[in-house]
Amino acid sequence: LEEYINLDHLHILKSAFDANATKGRILTKKEFISIFGSLAGLQGNNNEQIELLFMKIDSCCNDYISWNEFCTYMQLEYAEKEDAYLHGKEVAFSVPAITSNTPHREQFLRILNTSDNNFVIMSQDGMITFWGPDLKLKRSRQITHDVTKSKSKWITDFTLMPQYNKIVTATGGSRSSDTCYVLYGDVQGCINVIQITSAGETLRTWKKSPKSDGIASVNLEREVARSSNIRFTRWKVHNDWVGQINYYESIQSVISCSNDDTNALVIGSLQSSTKVDSQLREVYFSVNNRHRPQQSNYIMGSQPKRRSDSDQTVFKIYKGVKTFDFSKQKNLIVTGGMDRIIRTWNPYVANKPTGMLRGHNAPINYLKISSEEGRVFSVSTDKTIRIWDLQDHTCLHIVRPKAHKIRGDIQVAYYNAQNRTIAIATDLLASMSLKCKTIVVDMATSHKEAITAIKYNSSFKQIVTASDGSVVRVWDIETGNLLFEFTQAHGASAITAIMFDSSGRRLITGGRDGCLRIWNYNNGHCLRILKKEGHNQEISDVAYYTQNKNKHIVSVGWDKRINIYNDNPDDFRYIQPPMPYWAEDTLNGHRDDILSVASCSPNLLATSSYNGKIIVWNLVSGHIFCRLRVPCQDNQYKSGEQNAISKIAFLGRRVNDKLSAMLISNGPNGFIYFWNIYNGGSIYASFKATDYDEIVAIAANHENTKLFTADIKGFIGVWDITTYAAGGKEYMPPDGTFGQQESWDIYDPTTYQSPMVPYDVLVDPQSLPNHPVLSEKKDMMQIVHRDSIAEAEKKKKESNSDSQFEQPPTQWYKNVKHNSKFDDLDINSEVLKERLTGSGKRLRHEILTPLLRSRSGIAREYQSLQCYDLQDTPSIPEPQKLTSHNDPFDSIFS
Repeated sequence: LEEYINLDHLHILKSAFDANATKGRILTKKEFISIFGSLAGLQGNNNEQIELLFMKIDSCCNDYISWNEFCTYMQLEYAEKEDAYLHGKEVAFSVPAITSNTPHREQFLRILNTSDNNFVIMSQDGMITFWGPDLKLKRSRQITHDVTKSKSKWITDFTLMPQYNKIVTATGGSRSSDTCYVLYGDVQGCINVIQITSAGETLRTWKKSPKSDGIASVNLEREVARSSNIRFTRWKVHNDWVGQINYYESIQSVISCSNDDTNALVIGSLQSSTKVDSQLREVYFSVNNRHRPQQSNYIMGSQPKRRSDSDQTVFKIYKGVKTFDFSKQKNLIVTGGMDRIIRTWNPYVANKPTGMLRGHNAPINYLKISSEEGRVFSVSTDKTIRIWDLQDHTCLHIVRPKAHKIRGDIQVAYYNAQNRTIAIATDLLASMSLKCKTIVVDMATSHKEAITAIKYNSSFKQIVTASDGSVVRVWDIETGNLLFEFTQAHGASAITAIMFDSSGRRLITGGRDGCLRIWNYNNGHCLRILKKEGHNQEISDVAYYTQNKNKHIVSVGWDKRINIYNDNPDDFRYIQPPMPYWAEDTLNGHRDDILSVASCSPNLLATSSYNGKIIVWNLVSGHIFCRLRVPCQDNQYKSGEQNAISKIAFLGRRVNDKLSAMLISNGPNGFIYFWNIYNGGSIYASFKATDYDEIVAIAANHENTKLFTADIKGFIGVWDITTYAAGGKEYMPPDGTFGQQESWDIYDPTTYQSPMVPYDVLVDPQSLPNHPVLSEKKDMMQIVHRDSIAEAEKKKKESNSDSQFEQPPTQWYKNVKHNSKFDDLDINSEVLKERLTGSGKRLRHEILTPLLRSRSGIAREYQSLQCYDLQDTPSIPEPQKLTSHNDPFDSIFS
């Protein structure tokens, strides 16, 4: 609703607050809903949304809000949204730049990249080099020979023709599906276009032409005159030499620039109305025998016609244009030149630029639009590199010469959007890569940094996450959209724990700076700071409990103490110290870092430490209720592994049952422990919940019937603990679905995922298994027990007896298993049925998946075994009888 409030609405609301001046200019919830719902343009919003807005503003649960609170909430919300918007666009280069010496001895012409992300560089002397992304020289070649001669050829420009595996020198070019266009600009301001049809065949013919200085030379005039595959077009465009020329097939136009003000940038069609090629043929046949040398003079020295105004769009720019770039996706042209201003243009509106980016202090000689990132990269002659945001027209990042440490004058630059690296050539070759993380295709991330805490708020139906970068984000659980975020919650320190208060309107965060902060997390307003005097150490966990209408916040951490803060809304102190320590906590408390804390009504508090000890406290007296310790057995735990207990949780429904386990904790090697805290405390059950080393989170539902565990590899397990360790000790683990390949929600196709197949297979709609529940909408229990029910009915008909059918399911299964027989044909048919059962990308994955290999890449032993047909076993010959002379022990008996 905040997005729809305008200035008129604010005047109406202020008048309503002023009308209650006798009450202190406040509005109750009922009055606020009534007035806010009557505002023009907001009548369609239901009262539930307005009530949620009131709850966001009334973070202290006073059931009323003042005009100052309303304005503060609105101002802080918009300010934090702006900061979060700018934070999301942060970008920077890794400095200093990577540099490498080059074999080039002349000026660089241009830097281009190949399809495999290699850089290609050419200099004026014809030296071409290929470089990897890490600036390692892969190969080099001199394409001109005899460069020491006085008449050696100098390369002025080059471009790549990857479709024909060719490099074209002294030109700029592009292509269409069956025709190749080679374009170049000259010092007279003319644009020259050579259209080559059947380009592959023509280029192969040209390659066999006589060579001059090691380069195949072609007489352009002769080829245009006699070949039907070549067409030449030339027109006058600029009044100064052409600085840059590019052909863009997306708009089928040529864009060129020069330093002339009146014709700084021109967008023109590829084909000209002047038929120069037909005139060339006439001239060629008429003067073939008498004036052959005049052919070159005709093409190079004739006065080309200017194109009509309908064939081109002219941009007049002060001091001309030195460089430009065009993006069809953004429908945008950017220009830069001697006036040090970057201008953005709509290609169809030449009268006025859409934006002007100021900041460079020297002429701009390189521009590049990154459409996917929404940024513009610019380089000026003073070696300053800037990154601009296209949407806001703001400068996101500046790299100055003192930072990148690139020596010499910049000759050429190139930005590769694929690996997000900019290459700059001076006397050396240098490159810099963006610091921001590489975006994984089809893999969304919630934070740029590691997520350290997550909580669900049932009041607003939101999920709040905190990251290692001290960023708090609020998500809508129904849509997954980001609703709000605020940064620098604990300055430069990471957030380590979060907790809601009893009303769910305030968020409590703990960080590595040793402080607790209370937030109105819907607008990022810090309401209070909780910390003790002196040095503060990292906070590991936070808990919130209510006792006799008194509300308290408990924090534990590396200081090995229990810090309790009184949560009193009437306390006017912004920075609040903790209450005095319990005497028993100081004398007999933990001697190692406390990692977790949990509370349970009415008066229990449990803490766990790094050395594997759990202490249960009485909140009323502050005395120790019992001590618990994870048993250390050499045959159960890895040698030298710590017994840290990082997560504990109470089962609140069992706290009054003295014969049940009411406390759960994790432990080393992925174990889960169920504890009974009465009579000194003891372990009632333990089981291994993961195949990996650590369980990082545990939680139970409100009814204490389900236990949720999460391990270090990202697997989530759900365990049925309805009666587990409820009446005594248990020696078997509960039923669970840890790491299963079946779906969590049988009617949700997106949950049919397995971590053992590629991600693109998981998200492919055609890769869903053919499951009867999805296709026929059958009941899950019918599908699970379909085979057993059918077999049971068959046996019942055959035997006409109920005795066998009344056996327990486990014993009945054993009987069926022992009585079943399978031959080779049955096994082969079952294998064929199970093969290639997928569809879409899953089917392709099954077909193309190679044999499983070990981590070292060597095939396992059983994969190298060869199978042979069985042969009849030969009969065993009767052993030869021994004679008496070779039987010294007289072992032969008659």
